[in-house]
Amino acid sequence: MSTPLVSWLNSTHSAEVITPFNFGVIDAGDRGNPYTFNIWNNKGGATDVSRMEDCSITTKDMDGGLGNTAGKEVPVVSGNWFHAQIDSLGETDLTEPSSKIGADFTKPVGTNGTTKHRKSLTAETWAVSTPYTIGKVIKPITPNGWIYECVQAGTSGSTAPVWKTDIQETVSDGAVLWQPIKIDHKPGAKEIMGVQNDGTPGNSAGNFITLTLQCEVPLNANAGRQNFKVRLSYRHT
Repeated sequence: MSTPLVSWLNSTHSAEVITPFNFGVIDAGDRGNPYTFNIWNNKGGATDVSRMEDCSITTKDMDGGLGNTAGKEVPVVSGNWFHAQIDSLGETDLTEPSSKIGADFTKPVGTNGTTKHRKSLTAETWAVSTPYTIGKVIKPITPNGWIYECVQAGTSGSTAPVWKTDIQETVSDGAVLWQPIKIDHKPGAKEIMGVQNDGTPGNSAGNFITLTLQCEVPLNANAGRQNFKVRLSYRHT
């Protein structure tokens, strides 16, 4: 399967964050403004890609290090100045030690959301004695949480078949063969789905995480600009 297609969007999902983000000027001893981001996998994708697994967030220096390289120190990383709250998991710990990220802390991320398979949004209700072509998607007269895609063209039977709910099996219906597709897809812990979706937050909540980042600058911080990375780590198969 294709590799994940990761994109960072703003808090309203209306614009992609594609340039270096400026967290602003923050005085020593203060907290900066909180900023919320949505991190998508396969936003609006018409085909599936691999899910992101074992996902976590932290900060790194521009070389991918801990910010403690002699002569290239980045205190925002080495001092764990940033906090990350995973809103898509219902977290409310932005000002707590549990949300710290940086050289010493990596935080798991994920979502409690569910994605509706893109094809379920346009599936038509199955009908008796009806010709179907390959790629046509239907839903049973009595909803069962699944849709079915035609993988062998033909005419449907005079009575409804037994609608199987196993992706390893096909459904025989007159001359038609149907492939089952589950409608709702919910990721496991520390996962972001890669299933095809319509790209709207309401229908695709399993395909993105929402997090809020805030910087807390210590009183003994030195003045000056710091460049660093907010890194989302994951693996995929």
